[in-house]
Amino acid sequence: MGMTTTAEHRALRDAVREFLTATSEPAEVLAVQDTELGYRPEMWATMAEQLELQGMLVDEKYGGSGAGIGDLVVVAEEFGRSAACSPFFASSVLTTLAIADCAQESWLHELLPGLAAGTRLGCLAFADADGWWQAGSEAVRAHPDGDGWRIDGRADHVLFGHCADTVVVVARTEDGTGLFLVEPSDASILRVRQPALDLTRPLTTLAFDSAAAQRISGTADISEALSRALDKALVVQAAERVGGARRCLHLTTDYAKTRNQFGRPIGTNQAVKHGLADAIRALEPVAAAVAVAAHAADTEAPELPALVSLLCVAGAERYLQIAGETIQLHGAIGFTWEHEAHVHLKRAKTDQLMFGSSAWHRERLLAGVLATGTAFQAKARADEPAPLAELRTEVRAWLAEHRAEGRPLEYAQEPFGHEDTDAEKHWTDLLRKGRWLCLSWPEEHGGRGLGPVETLVVEEEFARAGLRRPQLGMGETLLAPALLAYGSEDQKRRFLSRILSGEDTWCQGFSEPETGSDLASLRTSGTVNGDELRITGDKIWTSNGDQANMMFLLCRTDREAPRHRGISFVLVPMTDNGIDVDPIRMASGDRGFAQERITDACAPLTNVVGGLGNGWAVAMTTLGAERAGKAATQYVGYRHELDVLVERLDKNGRLGDVTVRQRLAELVVEVELMRAVGSVISARVAEGQAVHELLAIDKINWSEYHCIFGSTALELLGASALSRPEGVGYQLDSLQRVFLESRGRRIARGSNQIQRNIIGERILGLPR
Repeated sequence: MGMTTTAEHRALRDAVREFLTATSEPAEVLAVQDTELGYRPEMWATMAEQLELQGMLVDEKYGGSGAGIGDLVVVAEEFGRSAACSPFFASSVLTTLAIADCAQESWLHELLPGLAAGTRLGCLAFADADGWWQAGSEAVRAHPDGDGWRIDGRADHVLFGHCADTVVVVARTEDGTGLFLVEPSDASILRVRQPALDLTRPLTTLAFDSAAAQRISGTADISEALSRALDKALVVQAAERVGGARRCLHLTTDYAKTRNQFGRPIGTNQAVKHGLADAIRALEPVAAAVAVAAHAADTEAPELPALVSLLCVAGAERYLQIAGETIQLHGAIGFTWEHEAHVHLKRAKTDQLMFGSSAWHRERLLAGVLATGTAFQAKARADEPAPLAELRTEVRAWLAEHRAEGRPLEYAQEPFGHEDTDAEKHWTDLLRKGRWLCLSWPEEHGGRGLGPVETLVVEEEFARAGLRRPQLGMGETLLAPALLAYGSEDQKRRFLSRILSGEDTWCQGFSEPETGSDLASLRTSGTVNGDELRITGDKIWTSNGDQANMMFLLCRTDREAPRHRGISFVLVPMTDNGIDVDPIRMASGDRGFAQERITDACAPLTNVVGGLGNGWAVAMTTLGAERAGKAATQYVGYRHELDVLVERLDKNGRLGDVTVRQRLAELVVEVELMRAVGSVISARVAEGQAVHELLAIDKINWSEYHCIFGSTALELLGASALSRPEGVGYQLDSLQRVFLESRGRRIARGSNQIQRNIIGERILGLPR
């Protein structure tokens, strides 16, 4: 797992998966979890000998391989996938990191080689009864005793503490927090294994009654170093959750494909399909956040604590959601002891309860994110090829020169029915002259001929500057890709230039009153009459239909052909051409949609794109237009809206309310996951790697979040949100507009129910 997929990581994953498949298949996990040790010593020894996993986080000079967190999360995902009964996290991650980051050099030489070789088994006693540690509130206290130390108190929830031979304890001293080593056989230490909910990871309570201890950290307070070590360990644990969730999704998807009821696979049932689509769209953003957090851990980035809290909240919740759905969709068999689903359910709930409460992590996340500001960081990559670096420099220089005239990012989604102000028109003109519109178009048609990587660089720089890079409506976003793929040279010459100049404004005529978005059932007819096409029918839900002078529409030109054939994609003038446009007023009060009654409208046959009867293929091009660049940076707009809400809450004196802050943190979770997905898309596009799964879930995720945000925002603002701004018509403030328009976003561009079907069938491979 990583920001990008490397050959080395694939080989590592395959090797670990092969080993765990042989040693930790589900029946073996159930058998091992009931043993006294809770793991197989022979498996532990073989793993050290053959794979050397125990020493990944240990520096080479102490006998390890010196790997980073970005490498270890690949391994951890496989451990989570198999739910292996192993002290790997307790000893090779948690204890090893605490020693490596906090202990004195002499103790590093003493302890790390054995941990790396697997000949020592370590545990870290640091948590209180609530399962977490905070500086100054340690449950264990240490005091000097001659040349040594004595410790008193109790440490709870110690992973594999019942059998560890290297017991490391976090204790409070007069000088701050220190790290201590105790002898587990000491009679003044009581080790009691707890009857834990999750049997795959034994928990122990350690009680110290003036137990002898050696201080392995220096005399300085280690609170900050220990906090960093714990955060890095929690990134690894989050990767385990991703692996467990992936296993659950894989099990359930395969079951839905092969389990037949009423004569067909249960995966054809829409409820099952939607449940699995929701599972993958919940999982992939967390996986992206793990990749980003691992990178932050390895680069000592200041945002690591916030990212860790993001993972502790979202990762645990979503693992629990997916494990629960696994049981539900398997039916009764999923609720049996022999099935592995309950193992993941118990691990997910345990993860949610240990290592800090969800409330604590939400508060840390909120505080961390609000302290960082909204700026998008678009750093030139160290190995960025010269042409990309030159393009980035060019964009930055142009934006610096024109910043005063630029239009800021004021919303996540352009309001329905939005009409550009004079200032916005001026900004678009500047972008047109600078050739910052229609970036991917060939140069002969006014574009720059940029590929996905180059386009991403431009999008990153506009986001970094906090300025909009508008698109020229449906003409650019939907029609142009179809023309470039299927249009004749004459069509490209005639229409692309007018899109770029703004002479033509386009709308899309796909949906119809009786058939909605079911394009295969459309009724609008097109009849060839000499060298032109005569079109009759009705279109509806046409965005900006009352502002457009041109429409690209689908009509049926061969009624004898099968449903998906005999459809043509036609470019039709709307002025004085038998098309009556009736604007439709929406819930927001605007007229962003329209219905068209088409009576014998004319279009020359030279306006048929892709030839008669080939409209379905052309339409699929418009619906699948590339949007990786926008997806990589779109979170900036959502973060801006969140900041508007925070500012208003602060002004109203509600920002300090604990309940309000917890609700705000839930919104922050979604925006930060969006940011993580964008970071991974950026990295993978730059490497030429596929991002289709992330793009497939993107529309549902942002539109569902936007709906939640709009409703939550007004709820948190309270009665002050009852009043609209004064003015002519149904005026709305920005948050009221989001509340209303976000409902329409879940329907636009294909309703989210249909999008779930697409994810289920095209991404998960479920039967139709």
